[in-house]
Amino acid sequence: MRGLDVYPRLVSPRMPEGYEPAAERLSTGVRGLDEMLDGGLWRGTTTLLAGPSGGGKTTIGLQFAFEGSLRDEPTLYMSFQENPTQLRRTIRGLGFDVAELERRGLDLVYASPVELQIDSIIVDLFRRIEQRGVRRLVLDAVGDLASAATDPQRLHDYLYALVQHLAVRTITSVLNFETTSNTIEHSGMQNAMSYLSDNVLLLTLDGEDRTRRKLRVLKTRGSAHDTRVREVEIGPGGLSVLR
Repeated sequence: MRGLDVYPRLVSPRMPEGYEPAAERLSTGVRGLDEMLDGGLWRGTTTLLAGPSGGGKTTIGLQFAFEGSLRDEPTLYMSFQENPTQLRRTIRGLGFDVAELERRGLDLVYASPVELQIDSIIVDLFRRIEQRGVRRLVLDAVGDLASAATDPQRLHDYLYALVQHLAVRTITSVLNFETTSNTIEHSGMQNAMSYLSDNVLLLTLDGEDRTRRKLRVLKTRGSAHDTRVREVEIGPGGLSVLR
C-alpha cells in the first residue's frame, strides 16, 4: 500500500541578476516557417501553437523537436494525447528514424490525461530537464493540463510560473493548444496562454472540395513577422509552408 505523495507547488523563479534574453535564432525545422518568423524563434522563448484537431499542431511540434535532436540539442517531447507507440508510428510516417533521434537527444514521454496531476507532471518535467540538460521542449497539449486543474486561477499561476522557469533556463518551448474553431477566443485559458507566450501561431482548416490547412503568425515578441495567411501542406518529411 502506497503512502501519501507530496509535490512542491510551482512558483515563479527568482530572476538572476543581470539576466538577459539569449540573442540567438533557432530553426523550427518547418520549411518556410523560419522565413515567416524573420529567421526563426529566439532561444528561450515560448510559442503557443493553436488550432483545431487535424490542423498540424503535432506535426509542427515533432519537427521542432526533430530539428533540435539533429542539432544535438537535448529535446523533450511530452505528450498527453498520443502514447509512445502512436508517436513512433507518426515519426516513422514522416520519414524519420526514431532510434537515431533518441540517440541524438530526443526524449519522448507520455503521460495519460486520465491520471494527470499538474503538480506531479511538473516534478517529472523538471527532473528530466535537469538530468538531460534539455534545450527544447514541446508540450502536446496544454489543454489537457487545463482539464486536470480544478481552479482557473491556480492554472493561470501555474502556467505563468512554468513559462518563467523555461525563460530563465533559456529553454525554447512550443506549447500546443487545441481550439474548437479557427480562432483563438479571448477568454479563459486561451486568452491567458496568448499573453503569456512570446509567439502565437494559429493553424486553421477550410475548403469544401478538399481540406486546406493554413497558418498565420498572430504575434511575435521582439521580432518582425510575416502577417500573411499562408497555406501549408503535410507530405513526406512533414509540414511545409507553401509559397
